[in-house]
Amino acid sequence: MNDKITLKDCPFCGSDKISLCQWADTENPNTTWIECTNCGISQDSFHHEDAEDVKGIAIMMWNTRVVESVCSCCDERNYKN
Repeated sequence: MNDKITLKDCPFCGSDKISLCQWADTENPNTTWIECTNCGISQDSFHHEDAEDVKGIAIMMWNTRVVESVCSCCDERNYKN
């Protein structure tokens, strides 16, 4: 995986204080999640045998944003970044 991790700002508070976290428990190695250290929101944790794969999954899920609105006249979708 790329050494530079790019995470979008928090979708709830807009903070850029985002952390990639990993569980240190030997029974659950490679368990990863992302959380905002400003407001405390976090995503569900992901587990995979390959640590790099699970980081990629967590980052992809954090950076995915849903459609905020659809214009009624032209169907243009506006996404919250």
